[in-house]
Amino acid sequence: MGSTPWLVLLAVALLADAALAVMLRRTGRQVRVLERERARLAGLDPVTQVAGRGAFELALEDALAGIGDPTRGRRTGDATGDLALIVLAEDASGDGVLRAVARVLGETVRPVDLLARTGASEFAVIAPGAGSAGARRLAGP
Repeated sequence: MGSTPWLVLLAVALLADAALAVMLRRTGRQVRVLERERARLAGLDPVTQVAGRGAFELALEDALAGIGDPTRGRRTGDATGDLALIVLAEDASGDGVLRAVARVLGETVRPVDLLARTGASEFAVIAPGAGSAGARRLAGP
């Protein structure tokens, strides 16, 4: 009879430990999700909600590394066989105009392309595999 309170206390402690472990795992998952979202948002331009210059430069490095020959990609707006890089400089001012430009450009690019705001009124697109024809289509009027 004297050991019953200890057994109850032990059972309660084990249940509390299990509940805490479940909470910590759930919290850990939530933290990882929030960290990924924070990292994603950190790369976005706050006005247009497209990738910012830092995210663009990292993606460009990755795209050029994927080609294998870094001399094939050029920041001229020309296209290589594997990668199209288009820089669109618009004479746009005001947040509303920039958001509208970003929306229209976002509707034009493919899901695999990266659209970024790289300057005050400058947008760039990294279009893997687009080639010359795809670059002309993206850069054309």
